[in-house]
Amino acid sequence: MLHVCTKCGRYAPELSFAPDGVRCPFCGEHTPIRRYPLFLITGASCAGKSTVTRELYLHDSRVAAIESDILWDERWREMGDNFRAYRAMWLRLCQNISHAGKPVVLCGCCDPSQFAGQPEAGFFTGLHYLAVVCRDGVLRERMDRRGVSDPAAREGNAAYNRWFYENCHKTSPAITLLDTSDLSPKEAADAAGRWIGEILQKELPHEP
Repeated sequence: MLHVCTKCGRYAPELSFAPDGVRCPFCGEHTPIRRYPLFLITGASCAGKSTVTRELYLHDSRVAAIESDILWDERWREMGDNFRAYRAMWLRLCQNISHAGKPVVLCGCCDPSQFAGQPEAGFFTGLHYLAVVCRDGVLRERMDRRGVSDPAAREGNAAYNRWFYENCHKTSPAITLLDTSDLSPKEAADAAGRWIGEILQKELPHEP
């Protein structure tokens, strides 16, 4: 909704950001906004990210936890842009959802390179990444339980899981790891909740 100026009525795909709001690039109208952190929970399939997000959805009233796969379509892959158009769409959706007064936790396979330089990132105080990972043997057991039998899919999941272990400190921003190998769903969600709480305290210290 912020992309349509309330003064001149024109649609602006990109906005100018100020500390306390956004500015229409056509007429200069200033609109104040409240910014929240955006929490991105990523990880390989079967590592546990959806389980953690589901627990947050059910039990953490501080955030709005949603699953990005609900809008997935293979056309996003076919665009060949490192999913940047897909991520831009989700940044706009998360900004609109946060108008309800809660920061968003967005769950789905992603990495910081897909969001880097996106103008829509200016809607948030910061983008924060938590990768849910587990040991190779645990991941294989979880894929067995889920019925993932295709060899290519199994190897792809394992390689993606290892990627986070090997690259979490090389990305910008760095990715926090949550190893769920020995954690129950509740324990994993509690750990994710502490991570969220630390960031909220830092970026929104005066929020109740």
